[in-house]
Amino acid sequence: MMMSMGGIRIPKGAIAEITLTSIAGWKITLNARLDTGASMSSIDSRLAAALGFDPILNDVRVIKSSLGKEIRQVVSLPILYDGQEHLCRFNLADRSNLSFPILLGRDFLFPQP
Repeated sequence: MMMSMGGIRIPKGAIAEITLTSIAGWKITLNARLDTGASMSSIDSRLAAALGFDPILNDVRVIKSSLGKEIRQVVSLPILYDGQEHLCRFNLADRSNLSFPILLGRDFLFPQP
């Protein structure tokens, strides 16, 4: 099954290799799930903390998930994807029971000008 938005087709369950750079300058490369059903990207809160990124004060989002509505803090961090660096905003979540610590949602996949 293919998911499509704006003429771009993303296969269901697609993943992408991304590289994150910590505040201290070390890098980690991992796989992120691409999800056109998610309006905002998400990162495991423990991974964001290990990288040294703190939530943005007074920036929270109400997220609808399988658990219902949740209020989540937001963090901005640079990611390297497809050879280009992007500043991405992520909501912080407990993703420890999920296959991927990062989910890239529509805000990253289909940025608005």
